[in-house]
Amino acid sequence: MLSRIFLGSLCLVLVCPVVFAQDAKTSLNNGAGNDGKANLPVSYPHKETEYLDSTGLRVPSAIGARSRQETLYRDARSGTVKIFYLSGKLKEFTTYASIPDKIRHGVHMIYYETGQVSVSENYSASLLEGERLMYYPTGVLRRRDLFDKGVRTKGEYFTADGASAAYVEAEEWPVYETGGLAEIVAAIQRAAYYPRMAQAQNIEGKVFVAFNATATGEIIDIRVVRGINLLNESAIKAVKSLHRFAKPGRVEGKAVKIGFTLPVTYLIR
Repeated sequence: MLSRIFLGSLCLVLVCPVVFAQDAKTSLNNGAGNDGKANLPVSYPHKETEYLDSTGLRVPSAIGARSRQETLYRDARSGTVKIFYLSGKLKEFTTYASIPDKIRHGVHMIYYETGQVSVSENYSASLLEGERLMYYPTGVLRRRDLFDKGVRTKGEYFTADGASAAYVEAEEWPVYETGGLAEIVAAIQRAAYYPRMAQAQNIEGKVFVAFNATATGEIIDIRVVRGINLLNESAIKAVKSLHRFAKPGRVEGKAVKIGFTLPVTYLIR
């Protein structure tokens, strides 16, 4: 029997002993799938409203929330997602070919709380396509980039007063050793373990762990933002085993702190 730990969409496999009967399994998925509600017929279009915290995870109500999300399903998969500031003003609009699979297809817009456009771009099967425009809060054009199947083919950068300037990448993700997420996953795989007590009680589910990679590459602020008591310590220890990033994340050439929230799923099969 395998106990499998997933990080995001990547699978980490650990071998563990069989300590329970398969039909006695208890599933704790923290709203990631079965929420305990009866599956009622849904007619389309169908709208769902949720509240999100600062890490983008769902919270029960507006209390403690940082934004409100409205998902409009055109059918069982496609539709649009709107995220609002708590003031009620639109923060982000995204068109999806598949909402469950997070496949962006069509317009994606981000707004400042003043209503001014921050980012205007288009996706095709989750790849940037065509022109992406980014603006300063004043409305002055900041960047103009052209993309072909997710690859930038041309770019322009402008100062806050509208003058053309030397081009710098909009954003660069931190480099862990020589790469990015795949190396983080491999490092967590080496450190992860499935707690024996959780196995014995047939407990499985997701633990969401958040942390920051600083402008100097150090990993700080490791915390569980949504978890399961018997699994939290394992997930925290695995993330704490990560060493300093080789290169920090950058925004327009400047090293900045980058936040991560990673779902680690413990699954017994």
